[in-house]
Amino acid sequence: MSKSIKIDFTKLEKALSLSEEWFDLGSGLYASKVGKEKSKALFTSKRAAGRNYIVVDTKGRAITAKDTLVDLSGFKKIEKAVILAASTYESTIKDVLSLGLTWYVAAPGKAWAKLDKPRNGREYVVLTFRVGTKAGRWIRFADKPLDTGLNVEQTNEQLIHLMEAPKPVVSNEFFNKCYKQAAKLPEDKQRILYKEFDRLSKKTTSEFYTEVNDFNRYRKDYVNSDKEAAAYMLAWNSLQNKEQPKKKNTGVITQVVGSPAKVIKTLTGAAAATTQKRPKSPAKQRLEASRAAIKTLDTQTADFQAFCEKINAGRKVPYSERNCALLYDQSNGAATEVKGFKAWKAAGRVVKKGSKALVIEAPKIVKGTKKDGTEYEHLICTPVCVFDISQTEILKENKGA
Repeated sequence: MSKSIKIDFTKLEKALSLSEEWFDLGSGLYASKVGKEKSKALFTSKRAAGRNYIVVDTKGRAITAKDTLVDLSGFKKIEKAVILAASTYESTIKDVLSLGLTWYVAAPGKAWAKLDKPRNGREYVVLTFRVGTKAGRWIRFADKPLDTGLNVEQTNEQLIHLMEAPKPVVSNEFFNKCYKQAAKLPEDKQRILYKEFDRLSKKTTSEFYTEVNDFNRYRKDYVNSDKEAAAYMLAWNSLQNKEQPKKKNTGVITQVVGSPAKVIKTLTGAAAATTQKRPKSPAKQRLEASRAAIKTLDTQTADFQAFCEKINAGRKVPYSERNCALLYDQSNGAATEVKGFKAWKAAGRVVKKGSKALVIEAPKIVKGTKKDGTEYEHLICTPVCVFDISQTEILKENKGA
């Protein structure tokens, strides 16, 4: 049995004071044998008090009491200061941010500063943060500053703004579009644009300077090449001189029939076509039919288990049970070895003309940004076409070999 408490600076220092010998278990875990009596000083609950071992999880931000643990003598001894430096605790972040230090942004989402007084035996503090959100900040004390070759000086207030500022005016998608346009411009025109970018960037109190900083933060990279600077200026100038958006053509025609007061609206052929849903491809149709069929498939039968072993034989990454079920349903259990079109070609075989693909699912992460500026990730399944070896033949150039 074990019991955990959440790390804060006071509890962590108290836990470390209970023992002089601490061991690094790896993956941010540190342990020590403190004895039952000492553990009572840290844990107040009856479930946790009186246990022999204490484990500090610096990544999960928890201190755990355990009755038994592996033999610690086989692990590397570690200093307490290292555990303190590796730990994350919000109270210390607030404390450090309130000191009014001069910060240096070494990379998007990473900043460091030199402390007036050493803390935990370290002279520097390193702050890592997820941009655009108050959550997701990590802090550690270090012997030396971050050395990335790119250190942008920021005041304490500028750093807080960098972490919490709103979404920039120039979106990443619009910037990428302008980058393609800038790449096609003559060199002399590109030079004019990036020189203008440099000139405006030097005015640290300007709106342009603030917007560039916000853009760098969300893009997680700096505008650091001439073409990127020219592209940003194209995007900035375009937004500054943007006219009122034109009304979209809705495809509605107004016709006067009889009196002028009587008006009817009819959709044009183009508008009517856009209202119709695009028909699903045959592959998607087969996948949907197979998805419905495998709901009643018994995956515990010996026949299905033998099919799974056969289809996954020789594969480094085996197909999931769901994909095995899809293959079983679409091939009526006859498939023996399946690969994609290109994989078969690389293996010296080609898919026979007219063969219908077996459709399985592959995971895909879709990223995006909400209207409030927060980023999100969704995991979806996309259809992937594969073919059985019975649907292929040896390439002509390999037949004579």
